[in-house]
This record gives sequence, C-alpha cells and structure tokens, in this order.
Amino acid sequence: MPIQPLASNNTADSSKDWLELGQNSGQRSAEIVAGIRAITFPSPEMSGLSSASGRLFSDLLLLLNNDTGIANATGARHLAMTHLVEEILGELESPPKVIVEMAGGFSPRAFNLAKKYPHIKVIEVDQPGVIAIKQERLRRMWGDVLPKNIFWLSADLAATKLSDLVGERAIDIVISEGVLPYFAPSEITRIAASVRASLVPNGIMITDIVSSTGWLLKRQVGQFKGAMPSAEKTQELFLKAGYSFIAISSLKKMSQDYSLVDEVADTSFLVAAHNFTPAINK
Repeated sequence: MPIQPLASNNTADSSKDWLELGQNSGQRSAEIVAGIRAITFPSPEMSGLSSASGRLFSDLLLLLNNDTGIANATGARHLAMTHLVEEILGELESPPKVIVEMAGGFSPRAFNLAKKYPHIKVIEVDQPGVIAIKQERLRRMWGDVLPKNIFWLSADLAATKLSDLVGERAIDIVISEGVLPYFAPSEITRIAASVRASLVPNGIMITDIVSSTGWLLKRQVGQFKGAMPSAEKTQELFLKAGYSFIAISSLKKMSQDYSLVDEVADTSFLVAAHNFTPAINK
C-alpha cells in the first residue's frame, strides 16, 4: 500500500487571531509553547525565539495553573528530547548525515544541533509563516552568522509526504515534538509509516505521545486525540508502522535520568522508534 501524506488536523487553516499569536492554530500553538519554555526554563535562545505576546499569554496560563509539575512538563519534554537526540548521536557507529525536525515551531533545538554538529545537515520543515518569523528572530539574535548546515523547507505536512520533500531513505534522524498527540491513533501510525519511508535503514524517529489528559494547553490549542494509556499501547502504534525496535520512556523518568527538574508531571511517553533491530536491546 502506498504511503499517504500526513493526515490533516487543520492546524494550518487560517482563523481569527484574537490574541495576536498567529493566523492559524499551528502558529498560535508554537507561540504559546515557546512562551512557556521561555518562562519555565529561561535561556537567551528560549527568550529570543519567543514573542512578547506569547510570553504574556503563557504567563497568564501558568498563573491560572496550580500544578507545578504540569507547568514544567512542556519545557522538560523539550530538554529531555534534546538530550535523547544527543545521546543517540553519541552512540551511533557511523556519523549521521541528515537530521530533520518536523514542525519545530520556535524551538532552538535544530539551530543548536547545527552549531554543535557542523558535519550534519540539519533541516527544519514547518509552515511558511512559522519559518519566516523564526528566521527573522534568529537573525535578530545572531545577525547573518547562522550555521551553514541548517536549512528550512516550507511545507504543509498535512498535504505533503516527508519523503517527497527530502527523498526516500535519506534521513538518519527525524525529530517530531508535540505534533503526533493532535492526531487519532490510526493517523499516528500512518504518519509514523510516512516518516519511516524517508529514513535510512538504520534511521530513528524521535517523538512524543501524550499519556495524560491533564495537559496545560489542552483548552488553548485543541484536543489531544492520540493520548495513549500505556507504554505498551504506544509501542503498538509504531510496530504497526513497521518499526522493528521501539524504546519508550516516561517523561518523568527521563527528566530524572537527565537531572532536568525534580517536579514534572508524567504527561508524555518519549519514543525512539528504530528502523532496524539492534543486536542487543538495551
């Protein structure tokens, strides 16, 4: 059966921008997430890539929320996934050539990876409006001195297959944070299969699946259709997509393992889906 484009969840559809956070729910979500990260885990890059309106609205959300663990979850997820990517890079037998981040929003991860690993081609794929704003903010911070190995592709991944953009079996690592939870389980499997078509034989997809309904952004950026009740059910999604080895950890455990923050709600499963079967499963 041919691999289909990623299913639509209407995040690219234009709608009223009452809060001046973006013309569609995808942009608004990216601004809110960036604002929360900048407040809960501040750094010059987190702040520089977020907007004043995003931070203001996020600060209001955090004030209304009385659960510190949930407030920390968004930033902890981002840091944990970044650590996971770098850990995997350190364990690979041969140096990867291409890393792709899907719908990275205003995350500094791809930019930082490009700086740290100049031999790797780093590609971000996102909505045109998000990419244009992100490039403007990066240049505001760094001028025109951007890594030569970072590239941006504008695409609506709801209508375009990743393998059509970069080629089949062409990517070593695909990173997708905060994207899959918006899709129903059957669509998650279809997306994961579409990503797998773009991976090299030893390629890896690093992503997250929501494990709880108590999520700070639920009412602000939409329902999470793809919440999974357990690691076993999460694993099934990726086995059906054709991955042969799936490593799964809870956000809380990974946050503890990487010594990120003591108090974090267990809102996500973090997934490393491998396109091969390793000799030893750790």
